[in-house]
Amino acid sequence: MNKLWPLIKEHNHLTEDLSDEEMRYIVMMSNRYAPQEAQPRKSEKVLNMAAASAEFSHRTAINKDDILAAIAQMSNLSEDFLNQSDHERFLKMETELPKEVLGQPGLQRVVDGLIGSRSGLNDPNQPWGCFVFQGPTGTGKTEACKALARYLFGTEEALIKLDMSEYAEKHTVSRLIGAPPGYVGFDSAEPALTERIRNRPYSILLLDEIEKAAPEVFNVFLSILNDGKMTDNQGKTVLFNNVILVMTTNAGAATAIKMLEGKSSMSLAGAAGQDSQAKVEEMLAEIYANARKVSNGGPFRPEMINRIEELGGFITFLPLGAPVIDKLVVRELGKISERLGSAAGANLPGVTLEVSPDVMKQLSKEGYNPTMGARPLRKVVREKVANPLGKWLMLNKEKILAFTAQEGGARIVIDSVDKFEPTLAKPLAVANDNTAKKAPRKKVVAAPTKA
Repeated sequence: MNKLWPLIKEHNHLTEDLSDEEMRYIVMMSNRYAPQEAQPRKSEKVLNMAAASAEFSHRTAINKDDILAAIAQMSNLSEDFLNQSDHERFLKMETELPKEVLGQPGLQRVVDGLIGSRSGLNDPNQPWGCFVFQGPTGTGKTEACKALARYLFGTEEALIKLDMSEYAEKHTVSRLIGAPPGYVGFDSAEPALTERIRNRPYSILLLDEIEKAAPEVFNVFLSILNDGKMTDNQGKTVLFNNVILVMTTNAGAATAIKMLEGKSSMSLAGAAGQDSQAKVEEMLAEIYANARKVSNGGPFRPEMINRIEELGGFITFLPLGAPVIDKLVVRELGKISERLGSAAGANLPGVTLEVSPDVMKQLSKEGYNPTMGARPLRKVVREKVANPLGKWLMLNKEKILAFTAQEGGARIVIDSVDKFEPTLAKPLAVANDNTAKKAPRKKVVAAPTKA
């Protein structure tokens, strides 16, 4: 790299040299965040891109921002992420994850496991972790993966999802790592797994509904868990040591739900105290442990179970109870309220959404299904609130703008979704004295919340 630097410097019309410390920084960052490429090529690549960035900005020297921008381009990670320390990322994840994925105390084990893996005491050649999220659909398994991608790698684009129902046959292994030499597609079809990890070495690899995969597919992932790497059909070695492997499974979920329905004293997630919830989680974990074994018709062989337990473990997702569904309704309505004032949404600054407790209760009831969890909720909120509200906005936009200009803002109040007739009200902060003296209407304001 030192030999190439004078040529790069002259080509990009730079006048100031890099210090030895800056050179070491380039090597360290490229080693860490571009693990799939070899030295000195990757450091030279960073140096070249950083120099071009400095010249484009009409500067005579490379600075740290130029280096970070080059590393970000090579690793598909954001510059903000590269500026953060592991300590900051993991503390934020530990605080925010339970707020985003509600009613799932088992996620603390994921946090603890990942913090342990990044402490420097675990094998650096293995994946960061491997977890199996087990439980009924609609309980937040995929949402947890999206949240982990955001907090640990800076973007949901770091989530690589593979639907295992597409790999139910023996021959589909070739789609993961490429067809062997001599077979049709050897030099044309891009492997679904190895190329995506090569392009995003820092990622969450989600294997959705793993119980549907062929046994031969399990062998591929067992190899990754053992060695932290894989060789594709082109003979290229792809590293998985910066990947978090997550599998989801519904195996045993039907039995678990029947068990809960048959025990009136048993409570669902978020519907009881910690003791009752822990008891439910323990009983469900036992059901899933039996359901996942090959000897009981499940997908996991003993050696696979052992490797998963060593690298993370099986995390039980509880069926959602009424309190959690209520919170999710508030969150979905909050998103609509936020979009009302957003320039990328309805573009009505100062306008928020307010719904009555009766509407909240109706949405919670219609948006929950014991076998589907909260999955129907977004559809219900869209059909009952978002779609009719959108039509109402189109018909009343001028009226809303006039009201907002006069009152400094507005609340769109919805008392019923069956008879959809929203009304405009003054913002709470500027309500007049007469309104303030009246007994407050029992309303729920859907304030903007996190996605």
